[in-house]
Amino acid sequence: MAQTSTTSAMNGLITDKSGDGLPGATVIAIHTPTNTQYAATTNNDGRYNIQNMRVGGPYTVKTTYVGYQDQTRENITLSLGQNLKLDFTIAESSISLGEVEVVGTRSTVINADRTEAATNVTA
Repeated sequence: MAQTSTTSAMNGLITDKSGDGLPGATVIAIHTPTNTQYAATTNNDGRYNIQNMRVGGPYTVKTTYVGYQDQTRENITLSLGQNLKLDFTIAESSISLGEVEVVGTRSTVINADRTEAATNVTA
């Protein structure tokens, strides 16, 4: 029996401006007409691979990585059986994170006066 491909795929490399791969970057491909989303995270070399994608398009493909500017490509169309190579080079960005406040309270259940297990028996 012959096997027939009914899907497409996408792969590529996410790098910084010096050409080094970015491990842990996120790539999201959105099939615009149906809002179907396909996502992948890059490996240690900055490579990603998304399989079993819907044929056609258009797709919007976005890559994100903490400390770097998001990059988006639009109007991507996939053919039947195609494995599209789509690379991104993303630039660093400076982002100011907001203040983080940690608040804690002392528990009255666990304290120095209660150091052993207790059982109450009533008659």
